[in-house]
Amino acid sequence: MRYITIPRTNLQPSIICLGTSESGVKNSETRAREVMSAFVNRGGTFIDTARIYSDWAAGESHRSERIIGDWLMETGVRNKVILATKCGLRMEPGAWMKVLLSPECIREDLAGSLELLRTDYIDLFYVHADDPSIPVGEIIDTLDECAGSGLIRHYACSNWSLRRMREAHDYASSKGSPGFVAHQMMWNVGLYGSKGHPPSAMNRAMYRFMKDTSIAALPWSSQANGYFTKLARAGGIPDEALARSPYHTERNLKLYALMEEIAATAGISVTGVVLQYLLCQQLVTIPLAGMYSIGHLDDTLAAADELLPPEAFRRIDEAAEMDIKDPDEAAA
Repeated sequence: MRYITIPRTNLQPSIICLGTSESGVKNSETRAREVMSAFVNRGGTFIDTARIYSDWAAGESHRSERIIGDWLMETGVRNKVILATKCGLRMEPGAWMKVLLSPECIREDLAGSLELLRTDYIDLFYVHADDPSIPVGEIIDTLDECAGSGLIRHYACSNWSLRRMREAHDYASSKGSPGFVAHQMMWNVGLYGSKGHPPSAMNRAMYRFMKDTSIAALPWSSQANGYFTKLARAGGIPDEALARSPYHTERNLKLYALMEEIAATAGISVTGVVLQYLLCQQLVTIPLAGMYSIGHLDDTLAAADELLPPEAFRRIDEAAEMDIKDPDEAAA
């Protein structure tokens, strides 16, 4: 396992972050604990959750955090793990998700996360979504207070627009605060050839901003929902389920053919090419991967250790072509 430093922090996590959004839902609670233990035993140190994760499953709120907290207590590995969670999104009656980012809501979510995760501090605390009606200064000030009290070590944003990230960066800089040290957004090699993506997905302007300000990228959906890996297993012939994928487009089929050629030449897997597209970027990038079985875990970690030759990366990067513009700048 390789490790990387998140700029402007003393955090040195593994280059793959274990995502747990479906822990206890997509797999059993027992299997979720087995996967986390296997991840740590194989050198993984970065685990990501959120206050809202698994809340869409009936019977229990905050299941992902509770499972992780129980596992941390049972295994005693808290000091070996860089733990990330998120605040600000809640399931509400009559609504799918509601953004709640008042100082009171942020503190309430943090207190709840600390209790369920069985820990005194969070290594990386995300604002899970944004509410543009709330001044960024109010959010940054609240997070700085939490950091000052030792409850969080560093903080970050998730699914924010570039405009609001700039506002937050400028405000934090004006008061001498580190501000957001990372951003979690949708990003993968097939994103720009897919049939749709959220407005907060990685785009050219956001990439330049994050590189210039040393904000790390932690992409979710980093393996394109497994589309290219499954296509490789199917011999390049999609079944009905793959054909319904938003990644199933002519552009991505051409991209797959190139990745298959490069994988064969370089002696690596297509999964390795998918992950190396992110790991070879010019800004610090730590892909999130939701691994819900030991087999999936082994495949992903093995692929992350594969090295893509520079010329091969250049060809993939050109074919993937980050050609979407920032929504705010495009509208200007």
